[in-house]
Formats: sequence, structure tokens, C-alpha cells
Amino acid sequence: MDCRLNSTLKYSFIFIFILGGLFPTLAQFDTKFWMPPIWEDGIASQNNPSELFITTPYPDPVAVHIQTPDGITFVLDTTVMSGAPLQVPLSTTLGQTNMANTVMSDNGFYVVSSKPIQCVHKVAGQLNQTLVTLKGTNGLGTDFWCGSQVRNENGTYGPDEHHFISVQAQTNNTQITFETPFAMWSATGPLPNPLTITLNAGESYLIRGDGPLEHVAGAHVTSTEEITVISGSTHTRILGGNAADGGADQLVPVDLMGTGFIVVKGDNTNPFDYAIIVATEDNTQVFVDGGATPVATLNAG
Repeated sequence: MDCRLNSTLKYSFIFIFILGGLFPTLAQFDTKFWMPPIWEDGIASQNNPSELFITTPYPDPVAVHIQTPDGITFVLDTTVMSGAPLQVPLSTTLGQTNMANTVMSDNGFYVVSSKPIQCVHKVAGQLNQTLVTLKGTNGLGTDFWCGSQVRNENGTYGPDEHHFISVQAQTNNTQITFETPFAMWSATGPLPNPLTITLNAGESYLIRGDGPLEHVAGAHVTSTEEITVISGSTHTRILGGNAADGGADQLVPVDLMGTGFIVVKGDNTNPFDYAIIVATEDNTQVFVDGGATPVATLNAG
């Protein structure tokens, strides 16, 4: 499938979930990266091992500094060069968390380098693959629309297979508001919707749904200061099949979104591949392959 959306698709964002994980087709090179932790479902075959996978096009060593936001829990100074990718093994408590609705500064990452690098968080469990390509400074903003897998079967391989949104603040006293299509949950019941929290610089916060059907596609996240956001799911069953996999990505804010996209199907013959379009403005017309008639008209979210 080669699908082109023309320029009348206003400020919409496409999530392409491929069986086996979200494949980062476009390199995101930068010298600074921020990552809030993703959801961890508590099943070792699905969330372990994990790593930060870092590459660079430069032939000489590039200095790389990696730390948790608190600057204590994890700190690493190392180098990377072209042709020799840097793989940083992680525990399931670094870059992943099962602590929803909790302010954290000892999880997630801040990565800085002397020259541009690409940084990917990779979960390579025996039964699960999840890749999150960090967007660097392009991931900073105050207005985000979320995506997640939406063709999900109402069944799980474990009790904690949920969709999630995680955020990380850059500035003290940052107010963040979540508006979600389904209720997000705590251990005692549903959270308020909309939900507003306040974070200080380097602090992260994760909210999650309840089960595979309560997705976060179309959720709206806004903030008073710049933040970074990751949304998706780390293990959900695909509608019409027994397989399950992760599909998550770090978002870019509305002001960096575009109106034209190319969607390319991979070489696999699996019939479950699909694209998700989330509109960020009302009356957004969607055109495919240059057609004159819109295939859909969407409102925000």
C-alpha cells in the first residue's frame, strides 16, 4: 500500500502501527533528547530485555551523556561513532514503569551529545517488540494529540495490558491537562476527565486506561510550559488474530505537524496492518492518493 494524503488534511498526525512494533522509518537526529517512561505490564517475556539504541553518522567518536532526570539513579558518559551503534542495556525500572499516577524523577531519560545522534528506546522481549524513536527538540511543545492502536481484541495475555500516556516536564510548576476518549484509571477507580496535574522540571507522570479496548487515540494533552509526550500501548492483542505487540511513539506538537503524508506497507503479507489518522481541527477533510473526493471528514480528536 502506498497512500498519499494531500495538503487539505489540516494539521493531522498519522500513527502507523505495524505488527511487530512501530518501525522508526525516519531518523530523528539531534543533540538533546527527553524521554518519560513507557508502561510496563509486569510480564518478563514482554518487557525484557530493553535498551537505548544510539547511532550517529559521524566517523569520529561523539560524546554521549545519559542520565535519569534526578542525575542519581542512572548516569553514563560514553561515546558512539558511525558503524558502531551504542547499545545501553536497561532494567525494567529504567525507561519503563508500572507506577501510574505517580510523580517520578528517577525514571525516564535525558540524553545529550556533542554532535547529532539518533536515540531509540527498544523493548525486545521474547514475545513483544516495542520501539520508541525519540524526537529530540522536535518533541518539545505545549499542544499534543495522541495515537494508539485501535483495532484491539478484548482479551489479554496478562492483567496489566493497557494503553497509556506519559509526560515529562522541562520547567517547574508546569500544569498539564489530559482529555481522553476513555476514562484513565487508578488502583481505586477512574480518574477525573479532564485531568490536570502539576510537575516540576525533570518530573514524569503516566496515566493508563483499563484493558485493551480503552485506547488513547484522539486524546488531547496541553501544558503551560514545554513538555515531552509518549502515547500508545506496549502489548495489546490485534483484532482478528491471536498475536499481540506494542505500538507507541514519542509525539510531536501540533505546530510541527503537516498536511501531507506517505504511508508505505511493508513486505509482510499480514492483513492486519493499518494506518490511524487523528485530526487536530474540526472539519478536516482526508484525501487518499490525490483523489478529488475526501474519504472522510474528521473533527478534532
